[in-house]
Amino acid sequence: MHYNAFPGPGSFYKGCLHTHSTRSDGQLSPQEVIAVYRRSGYAFTALTDHNLFNRDSYGAPENFLVLPGMEMQINQFDSAGVCKCHHFVALARGSEGMSHDELMESGVFTAVSDVQAIIDRLAAAGNLVMLCHPVWSNTALPDYGSLKGLFAVEVFNSGCHYEHENGFSHTQWNDMLRTGVRLYAAAVDDAHRLEHMAGGWIQAYARELSVPAILDSLENGRFYASTGPEIHELFIEGNELTVRCSPCQRVFLMSDRIGNAGNRLAVPGGAGTIMEARFTLPAGVRYIRIECVSGENKIAWSQPIWMDETES
Repeated sequence: MHYNAFPGPGSFYKGCLHTHSTRSDGQLSPQEVIAVYRRSGYAFTALTDHNLFNRDSYGAPENFLVLPGMEMQINQFDSAGVCKCHHFVALARGSEGMSHDELMESGVFTAVSDVQAIIDRLAAAGNLVMLCHPVWSNTALPDYGSLKGLFAVEVFNSGCHYEHENGFSHTQWNDMLRTGVRLYAAAVDDAHRLEHMAGGWIQAYARELSVPAILDSLENGRFYASTGPEIHELFIEGNELTVRCSPCQRVFLMSDRIGNAGNRLAVPGGAGTIMEARFTLPAGVRYIRIECVSGENKIAWSQPIWMDETES
């Protein structure tokens, strides 16, 4: 078996897929948002203000990208007025589709089919669609497990974490993967003010720093999500997976099988750290993925590797 998570010539580009500005309910202007991310070592961000599509780069320099996109929401209220909702980030693949400042009104849903219609509408306009903060949204697997056309789900949301202590959604991602849903993981800020920024990000492996190249990497899973650690290499040769990373305390191989039958753990000797882990592939699994942990709430998530998509 042969597999390389980051194939061919290219580089890693750090970026944010979900944040807000004064175009909706953020406290910083688009120019200020861009300046903060540039100072933080990012190569790109998407300005995903609520219901309002953005295609403006707001004077960003050539070595910093502003991905075109928006955040869309659809709500449901029960008889007591308690809300659960679905929020989606839409990222435009190209210049066609939604126009700058195009407004898409929030909706109300009574069935999963109403939510699916929003995803379909966004996808038909040429967007990649990502499910946002399912824990914060007060939703469960029956609400999102059957949705089609998503490319990713947020496994970490900085704003939700620091404001509400419910920013981690990797358990919800696991639930979706185990039921056969194939989608990637992203860590984001969803920042509405400065203290939310640079808490979660992705590293996209792309041939160049351009909007088409970054979107191609997103669509094809050539990126990882992180709140701290770096994944430098991840590949399979024969029956062995190798991951090389920044110094970590633990590295996990995880799959759809429970216990030792489908999961592996690598730890350093003594009080040191680990920068390379090798795992024998577990038998009979549908997918595997890697988590690198460098400290409390400091995690990097690889994308799932589906066994039926690897080269034998």
